[in-house]
Amino acid sequence: MNRSNIDSNRMRRSRRSRSKGTDDGDRAYRQALALATARNAQTTRKRTLQLLQEAARHKHREALYALGTWALFGVGMKRNVAKAAEWLEVAASQGHPMAQFDLAICYEKGKGRNQDLKRALQLYRQAAKQGDVKASVEVARFHYYGLGVKRNLQKSLDWYRRAAHADDGEAQ
Repeated sequence: MNRSNIDSNRMRRSRRSRSKGTDDGDRAYRQALALATARNAQTTRKRTLQLLQEAARHKHREALYALGTWALFGVGMKRNVAKAAEWLEVAASQGHPMAQFDLAICYEKGKGRNQDLKRALQLYRQAAKQGDVKASVEVARFHYYGLGVKRNLQKSLDWYRRAAHADDGEAQ
């Protein structure tokens, strides 16, 4: 699978979560999504980026998340982890679970944000409470190893069970 298919798949998956953007932001995001999923996405990437930026100006959380991941991976723009974290921060504050997960990684690793394990754990929990199974596994790992929190094997086990009930092979 090439990079443009990965981007298109992320944008489609991201679209499934509720959007809190304005009508103008929604319109720009839908146009960007259509361009990103077009067969000739390479030639439309510049226009797609413009539309995502327009939607982001309207605080459209899906567009903010898309821009964050594009900046994180250097798609359609130069790779910029700090800028990616800014966009992810806004999308995460609007309750976007994938943005919360990706931003948690930024805080955990100290990429684009100062390393802050407590903030990373908080973001993983927020995503997990919205059904993100991988985030539940991360919360379990943080409790198991005592990352940003006092080590607690019982809480770790509870979070692993939560993930396992959601049918995640890694947790089982």
